[in-house]
Amino acid sequence: PPHNPPHNPPHNPPHPSFRKPKEEKRKKKKKRGHDRELPAMGVVLVVDFCAYKPRHIKNLVKALGKRLRHYVFISTDSVYEVSKAKGRTKSQMDNDVDDDDYWKKDDKERVDVGNSALPLKESDAVRPEDESDRRRLKRADKYGHRKLKCEEYLDRKGRRIGFSATSLRFADVIGPYDGTDRFWSTYLWFKYARAYPIRKEEELDRRISLTSSKDAVASILCSLRRCLEKHPLPPGNVAFNIASDRTPRLIEFLKLIAQNASASLPSQSSSSPFAEPGACSDAVKNINDPIVLEGKGIEYPYFPSVTRGPIDVSSAQKTLGWRSPSSLSSFVKETCQFFDQAEREFPNETEDAVDNLPRRIRKKVRSRMQQLIT
Repeated sequence: PPHNPPHNPPHNPPHPSFRKPKEEKRKKKKKRGHDRELPAMGVVLVVDFCAYKPRHIKNLVKALGKRLRHYVFISTDSVYEVSKAKGRTKSQMDNDVDDDDYWKKDDKERVDVGNSALPLKESDAVRPEDESDRRRLKRADKYGHRKLKCEEYLDRKGRRIGFSATSLRFADVIGPYDGTDRFWSTYLWFKYARAYPIRKEEELDRRISLTSSKDAVASILCSLRRCLEKHPLPPGNVAFNIASDRTPRLIEFLKLIAQNASASLPSQSSSSPFAEPGACSDAVKNINDPIVLEGKGIEYPYFPSVTRGPIDVSSAQKTLGWRSPSSLSSFVKETCQFFDQAEREFPNETEDAVDNLPRRIRKKVRSRMQQLIT
């Protein structure tokens, strides 16, 4: 058969509208998304509750540029979990010993704040020099690692561009609308399942720091006021610990919750599953306290979320003029009243808080709540 060469259609060049120089493509790309310029405005103050990675901050800082005056970043006391600080000696607390001298001391001379009342200061958030220690701490607490990276980024970028930043390191936050369910689950436990005691452990005697939602609001307003009244502030980031002045032991905090839970507590006739046969339940004998048993009971899983101990708030009081607007006991009472009402107004959220309880507690709470409904 005759040889038929393959059909090669003539080359059709693309329409001129599709051929654009690389420079035009770059310009178009810059106009898209987060790189697009914001409308003209004056100076900007930012309050950031959301970021926990530097890239979450980067785009906003880049878009605002020179218009950014002050950046308030909501940080956490978890940054101390990835720091080398174990605590501060009494001599350092009294004489304000330099950190370099502090770290020349032997481990035996330093105090583990988890076993003492000595609070952590802002200067204790320093990463260890050894890279393997850094990686180990990062794996143990990625949230604290990322929050500290955000603080480091703000300090570095602020010095380069010329804006100031304030990082507010909150402890475990309590208050109405708390989405972690830690407080709410504890409240439900003590309200409906007192017959199931907490197991006695050393952790219950540790001192903790707590930040109320009112503390959070007041500290943000003080930070913004300081920026407006004392402009210009030095560029870079400054951190402040924000928590209640009082650093109660964990068991003292739990007793505050239990005392307020008892105000709306229905009568309970069932005895503790941990009690001896025929014995009177501790919950019946002393209804105003959370029950703690030696060697028995259920491990308490919620507070605190950190291991390094309480934080020192004196710097925020002195520099920001911040004071806790309410006492810890009064705020715990207010929060318990809110969650008591929330059981009726937010049934779905209530179910989430019940799901957050340990398995045996969850079953008892659901049964008791169903009895009240029927």
